[in-house]
Amino acid sequence: ILLNMIHEISNLRALLGEIESVQVISSTSVRQTEVEDTAVINLRFDSGALGSFVLSDCTASSKSWEMTSGENPVYPFFPDEYCYVVSGTKGMMEIPSMVIKSYGSEQDASWMSSFDETRASLNREDPLQNQILEFVELMKGTVKPTVTIDDGYRNLAVVEAIKQAAENGSLVKVEY
Repeated sequence: ILLNMIHEISNLRALLGEIESVQVISSTSVRQTEVEDTAVINLRFDSGALGSFVLSDCTASSKSWEMTSGENPVYPFFPDEYCYVVSGTKGMMEIPSMVIKSYGSEQDASWMSSFDETRASLNREDPLQNQILEFVELMKGTVKPTVTIDDGYRNLAVVEAIKQAAENGSLVKVEY
């Protein structure tokens, strides 16, 4: 499942910037195959931000992208659930439910304060249809690609570092 992280890596890089290094703990204990079925990936971003990504191909959960985004009607849809949480010193956002919880003001920034809660607007569209439309516009030369060749290369470099970290159990610097 680690090699299937390319989309998640792309999303994380778009949200938080370049990934400097990774560390992985993985397991094959449920399915007992050569390919891991569960993993925890720790990430350090160039900005100093830290991230943790937990994934499993063998757990019961409504917190997958497929079940929270509603993109594919084959999967049950849980519109109020999320699969990513991005948090910082002033608040947090759940993705793709787009719930934002933040302190009302700088003075309110305390563990003893409640959050203001809002939901960012979200236009749910068929991503495959949008990709085809963008591809047509790319071929016409009317738009630039959303994801560039360099983005793809950088995503692959992170996936390769994740693979190495899972194999050797150490912190691996991403080599772009």
